[in-house]
Amino acid sequence: MQPHEIAIYVVVLTAVSLAAAQAAFLNLSEDPREVPLVNKVIGQVGVMAAGFALFLSPYVIGIGKGLLLLLLVVLIAAAVSFKNKIKKGCQPQPEKIPPPENALSSHEPNPTVAWCGNCEAHTLAGQTTVNHRNEYGSVTSSYQTACCGHCGGRMLWNVPSNVRQAKNWTLGCAAILGLITVGGFLTYLFSNNDGGLVLGFLAAFLSLPVLGMLVWLLFLRWQWWKWNRQ
Repeated sequence: MQPHEIAIYVVVLTAVSLAAAQAAFLNLSEDPREVPLVNKVIGQVGVMAAGFALFLSPYVIGIGKGLLLLLLVVLIAAAVSFKNKIKKGCQPQPEKIPPPENALSSHEPNPTVAWCGNCEAHTLAGQTTVNHRNEYGSVTSSYQTACCGHCGGRMLWNVPSNVRQAKNWTLGCAAILGLITVGGFLTYLFSNNDGGLVLGFLAAFLSLPVLGMLVWLLFLRWQWWKWNRQ
């Protein structure tokens, strides 16, 4: 690796890591007007560094090294997201109120009927409004979507049979991408073909959101399985 390529790696990864660290460990306000200037600068520099890794690095340091840099940036972002979810999960949760009879659609486990992982019951559908806000907190657009009629949650309200089918499809996609990744790296290792290296990094990059979706679907299946056993 050339000196200027090492310098690019150091600058980009340092900028992204600082922005990610402050997002993970500092309790910054959601209101941009209350965020200190230095933290705004760190955040903007981190975003620009990530943008460079995504759009410009393949042209500056080559496709293979650019994809590796992008993969490292994505891993840093994924680590921060995971850290925030753990932090949120460790916070004290309000005591759950069992759903009343008029909020239930079934007392017996039925994989074809909507089930809420938060209420741990087959609840009837409700509606909630999802708002999209800009950086100043103003609502730019909104739409109605179905949710649990008791707790109002969307992410854990699902039809178990649909989740099972989506899990199987996602598992198949992850397996295919994994085989392509291994095949690409083996091609580069044994024939020194740069195309194999690029294919391997590309397949590995595409595997990240697929694996994230698979983990989420497995969590939903585990919730349903645990309640079903009880």
